[in-house]
Amino acid sequence: MATNRNKNPFDWMKTTQFIIFCLSCVIGVVMWYYTSQDQLQQNMADKYVSKYEQQLLIQRIDNLEDTIRNFKVDVGQRIEKMESTNEEIIDLITDIRLTLASMQRD
Repeated sequence: MATNRNKNPFDWMKTTQFIIFCLSCVIGVVMWYYTSQDQLQQNMADKYVSKYEQQLLIQRIDNLEDTIRNFKVDVGQRIEKMESTNEEIIDLITDIRLTLASMQRD
């Protein structure tokens, strides 16, 4: 009968080397998995926005729409003032022409 005493004394070293090799493979796979998860999360963060960022963008867009609406109203009011001023100027020019025409007839 063969007993454990007849085994090669370096078997425990080979077993230890195999265990270390297996552990290093497992650690390498785990490291690769977590780094790929970090890259995936980074890609998702680059491509998509969070709800908070989306809400901020919506608020900013609403503020811009209000600003544009106010600007349109302001420009409209200024154009109305300019049109009324132009009408007054046209009336004055017409009065001046009529006055000049009546002065030339006299």
